[in-house]
Amino acid sequence: MGHTLKNDDLKINRYIIGLRVGCMLFILSSVFFLCCYLAFPELNPSEDAYRINILRHIISFAFLSLIIIFLNRKMYLVFLILTILWFYFDTFYFAAKAFELNHEAWNIYAIYGAKFLDYVFMFIGLWCVIALCFANFYATLALVIASLLNIVPPLYTILSIPTFYFTTDPKTIISDPMAMNQYIFIGNIQVSAIIVLATIWIAWRLEKVTDDAAKQERSSVTLGRYFSPDIRQEIENESFLNTKSSNEKKVAILFTDIVGFTKLSENMEPNQVLKLLSKYQTKMVDAIFANGGTVDKFIGDSVMATFGTPVSRGNDAQNALNCAKEMQLVMDKWDSDTSVPSNLKIKHRIGIHYGNCFAGNAGSDQRVEYTVIGDAVNLASRICEACKEVGCNFLISDDFMRHLSEKPKSEVIKNFSIRGRKEKVDLHKVIF
Repeated sequence: MGHTLKNDDLKINRYIIGLRVGCMLFILSSVFFLCCYLAFPELNPSEDAYRINILRHIISFAFLSLIIIFLNRKMYLVFLILTILWFYFDTFYFAAKAFELNHEAWNIYAIYGAKFLDYVFMFIGLWCVIALCFANFYATLALVIASLLNIVPPLYTILSIPTFYFTTDPKTIISDPMAMNQYIFIGNIQVSAIIVLATIWIAWRLEKVTDDAAKQERSSVTLGRYFSPDIRQEIENESFLNTKSSNEKKVAILFTDIVGFTKLSENMEPNQVLKLLSKYQTKMVDAIFANGGTVDKFIGDSVMATFGTPVSRGNDAQNALNCAKEMQLVMDKWDSDTSVPSNLKIKHRIGIHYGNCFAGNAGSDQRVEYTVIGDAVNLASRICEACKEVGCNFLISDDFMRHLSEKPKSEVIKNFSIRGRKEKVDLHKVIF
């Protein structure tokens, strides 16, 4: 259900644009006919029909203009239904009433004869084009059906008049107003059928394209949760994001961990814990993205980020260090903020390592995530944990230090025993 709602949420923007365009075209049509009726009042032999036609186009202009002005995401469906209902009401009540009054005053069928049949099909193409602009399959279908229903009464009336007849003889067609051009009639049926069917098919295809675009947009939003905007732009069209392939590369891995989080959360409500974590993670993600990093995952109160995946951004180790510095500045600012209660002020630890990893998509057919795997990841996590034992908040490995172009001030810790590893490593306690 959530997946469907997300798709609908992303599609609604396109639907809103379509409804605005459709309303604008209806308004243009109303303005055109309004000007014609004002300039040529003789088009309405009935004064009542004249007033009805003037009134309905003024109402249409005002009503559709209000929809365009006040249309928003929340009211889209309501305004769409109101627009379609107005179209049906205007067509089958106002327009039909005006035609009936004009016909009573000026026997239209007697004057135009069978040639009036040709005008019956004239507006189908116009309404189909406007219907397509709504960019909503069901709205298009409703308007196409209305345009077809609109031609049924006059078509039935004309074909029911016994004095009218079909012929293909040109002289008879010209000389006798009761003669209906069979070629033109068949052609009108054919063209109208093609226009209607093509409109419905195009509307259906547009709906599918909108679905695909919504999925692509959702994919882009998903990428944005893991990758910074500039990296996302580079990788959106890359095929490796759609496969389970992986490749070995040098990566800087950064872990953060909130100091004493378990004890802190014991005295807080679950929703408070969630808000605190969300606030912390947001600040960390901003720093990661600002320095070209990738958010690999959140592990409880920890954040794991990588630099050099899925594409390198130059000196990935230096970018990771710059990110850590920014994180520290953000945390210092948070700590000094007098508006934040003391129980919501937190400190964290940072551990960074640089080494070989396998980077790529991992998971099952049901769920895939982009991640890095390897001993270097485990070592980076252990280095972050070692901060507690060493008594500092920022540790980096010697391998990481060697790849830095701007080395920070630090204290070397030789031959440190990492939990779970036989081989000892050299660490650097970074001092800002």
